[in-house]
Amino acid sequence: MSGAWPKVLIDRCEINLPYVGELWSTLTALFIVVAGIVPLCTSKYSDEEIDLVNALIVLNGITSALAHSTLLGIFGAADGLSINIGAAFIL
Repeated sequence: MSGAWPKVLIDRCEINLPYVGELWSTLTALFIVVAGIVPLCTSKYSDEEIDLVNALIVLNGITSALAHSTLLGIFGAADGLSINIGAAFIL
């Protein structure tokens, strides 16, 4: 691993770049953010539950983008937590 990124025990994702840790994973996460924001802002027929699901999708996209762009463990933990919260809500 090169650049300013901390050393991680297991690096399961793509090759790390100098300025954005994992570029393609970060860009994918930003699409997830957009996929949650668009229905929140445009849907005429949503209720509180659907808005909550879309907000959880936005939260997951943000934490995933932070985790993959910075490679910091705290954001990785937040990403995992947001996934588990979303899964618990769906169940």
